[in-house]
Amino acid sequence: MVRREQLLFFFFIALLASLGFLVFNRIKEKNTNLEQISILPEFYFFDSLGNTVYWNDLETMEKGIVVFYVNSTCSLCQEEFSFIKNHLDDFKDAQLIFVSTEDFEDIRKFAKEFELWGRKGLTFLQDRELRFSSFFHLETVPSTLVYNAEGSLLGAFKGMVSIKKIIQLLNDGSRKES
Repeated sequence: MVRREQLLFFFFIALLASLGFLVFNRIKEKNTNLEQISILPEFYFFDSLGNTVYWNDLETMEKGIVVFYVNSTCSLCQEEFSFIKNHLDDFKDAQLIFVSTEDFEDIRKFAKEFELWGRKGLTFLQDRELRFSSFFHLETVPSTLVYNAEGSLLGAFKGMVSIKKIIQLLNDGSRKES
């Protein structure tokens, strides 16, 4: 009986140690990913004409850059687009970049549906080589990255994030959140 209790005890300790190790590695991986995107990465995607657009081709705005990874069939993305449309004045000094893996017809249609296509400070790009996750270490749609005017990361978010939070980060310009 004592032997069985000892085996269960050691099994339990081994299980706890394994879980602790997994949690530690996950936290370490997240911190490494944040370090890798702490400065705006040198990315490239494609515009509506199929031209390559590099990160340094984009207009630098006073308040910074917000990168949205979106998809037109994503209900959370649709909700974010609606909020962005209603707060465009709050983004007038920021560059908003929308990246999608979809065909450009779908990207354009989605942007036009929310009256965002062709607006100053808004850029729509196609990730036809599926490189977003390698540039930004995020795979979730929607994902949002907020950088200040110098290209330093202010916030990285998987899933939907409050538009007011993005605006707050851009206005503050120094807080780092994720």
